[in-house]
Amino acid sequence: MKLLESTPERYDRGIRLLSRGRIDEVCAAIAEAAVAPGARVLDIGCGTGNVALACAARGAHVSAIDLDAGMLEVARAKPVPGAMGGRVEWIQLGVAELEDRFELGGFAAPCRAYA
Repeated sequence: MKLLESTPERYDRGIRLLSRGRIDEVCAAIAEAAVAPGARVLDIGCGTGNVALACAARGAHVSAIDLDAGMLEVARAKPVPGAMGGRVEWIQLGVAELEDRFELGGFAAPCRAYA
């Protein structure tokens, strides 16, 4: 994983290979298990944004955070699915800074499949 994380522009391709092409299916299953339309979601360590985008595709309003500027750059370049009105806010932020930025009680309950 460290090798993939060190090259954000290759991360998605590497994960696709490691998952044998099933990563989109996995992200969609996580979103389906955790998100209802209009839900407010916090994706911590969002990487290149695949789970955040899957949640937005289900109509969620996602705050997606990661410390790695390169990962966020890749994520921001991806189109946000708009059919159900979801949206994503990409934020370079560490977990230690969450309390300074968000009221945590306003987010959906944690998804055990992803937490």
